Amino acid sequence: MMRTSKQSARPSASFLGLASVLLGILTLFSACQDGSPTAETAPTFVSFSLSMPSTVATDGQEEQALIRSFDRITGLRILVERVLSGEVAVDTTYQVSGSTDGFTLEVVIKLLSDPEEFRMSMIGLQGGAELFRAEQLVTLNSQDRYGGRDLLLPLSYTGPGVRVRVEDPIGNPHEGVSVLLETENGILETSETNANGVALFIDIPAGAFTVRPVPLSGQEYCPSVHQGVLGGQESFATVAFEAGQPCDARYLILSGGDFDHNSAVVAGLQPLLPESRFESYFFLNDPPAFAMLVRYNAVLLYEDGVFGGSQILGNRVAEYLAQGGNLVVGTFYWQNRSDGPFNTRGWGALEGWDIFSSAGGATYTPGSLDPNSVVPHAVMSGVSALESTGFRGGVSGGGSGVLARWNDGIPLVGISGGENGTRVVAISFFPAGGGTGDAMTLYANAVQWAGSGGLASNASGSSQNTAGVDWKAPPPFNYRSDDPGDTPSRKLGGTHHKH
Repeated sequence: MMRTSKQSARPSASFLGLASVLLGILTLFSACQDGSPTAETAPTFVSFSLSMPSTVATDGQEEQALIRSFDRITGLRILVERVLSGEVAVDTTYQVSGSTDGFTLEVVIKLLSDPEEFRMSMIGLQGGAELFRAEQLVTLNSQDRYGGRDLLLPLSYTGPGVRVRVEDPIGNPHEGVSVLLETENGILETSETNANGVALFIDIPAGAFTVRPVPLSGQEYCPSVHQGVLGGQESFATVAFEAGQPCDARYLILSGGDFDHNSAVVAGLQPLLPESRFESYFFLNDPPAFAMLVRYNAVLLYEDGVFGGSQILGNRVAEYLAQGGNLVVGTFYWQNRSDGPFNTRGWGALEGWDIFSSAGGATYTPGSLDPNSVVPHAVMSGVSALESTGFRGGVSGGGSGVLARWNDGIPLVGISGGENGTRVVAISFFPAGGGTGDAMTLYANAVQWAGSGGLASNASGSSQNTAGVDWKAPPPFNYRSDDPGDTPSRKLGGTHHKH
């Protein structure tokens, strides 16, 4: 149950110290099996307040950006995710008007375990575009039903423009680094990182841009520059630089399911891209932080067995794509789609970026690349022979973005992209031993080509051949407005694709 109220007044510089967005969760009585209310069954319901901090920014640039955001806000998204089960407990967007100095919501949340950890997020929206975000992990227990607690969330501007973070290899911010934003006409603007290691560029014109930190004495960055494309003044992008060492490109191998094959995937890709860095993340119940994802030129996402929490993971990856990230998806990602055969929650907003859809889960038969289907493209460079061991297929659709097909006509490789330069590649066979011949060459080409789009490092090479291929732009990144409530948690793991 939710109730919402608001106060209207035009924000000023003092707004950030006075206004807050408040989420209060009521203490309710549960019901007996016969339907009569009783306090003895109430412990599964918790009560707490969630608000933004009184001080949200350490520099005037972010403060002014947030003030402007609260003038423009049209929607407030409340997102509560169960960390252990991987479920979305609440995902509701309220329509609101701008020039507002505060909101109050009252919600009921039921604990599925005691205690239980949640990720709490409040997200300001203008249409489908994100303006700001307040987020934190919170552990609640049954004692919180007695009046609850007050929780403060750190608030950050995440809206139109370019947000740059400079940090060391373990994530500590670097303050005082000059950052240049360049267009084809030269340097457009210079900004300096604040105490959080963040530099902001807002009101950036549409088109290609380059972000370049000016190295401090004896310092190098990975990557040395970021290149990206903004579709308009309402577009947004987030980029990150790691101080300490140079690199050509950085990729994340991201998977979930019954077994972790990430080390095998890295072992197959590293010799083919020796100057690149590969890192691994195996999803159990907590997705990688957004601040982590933006460090990578591209993410390779696949799975071995359907699993709970794919919706949460998919929404996080979709946020990364919406802000200029790049993605390669591989089998058996499609088994977890909402249109698949396993009655899963799906990948949430990520499904809007996928060029393929599910077609029965998988094709457990041998197959080979149809050479007559190959479209000339950098992703297919050096790929002339490819055999499947049987762990392939499971996809349908495609259209003009298909670069190659199996010998039975099923799409093998497809590409799509967004107006911000984002690149997505779909490959319908298992990356850890699901193919022979030029199988890993294809995956290496895919991560390198994808990683050259969006906010890619200049060193990874962005001049790739796209001749003969039409692009499929994904639909706008819309947030869900439904509330799944307290449905029972799904067991992690589940159907294994090899049985």
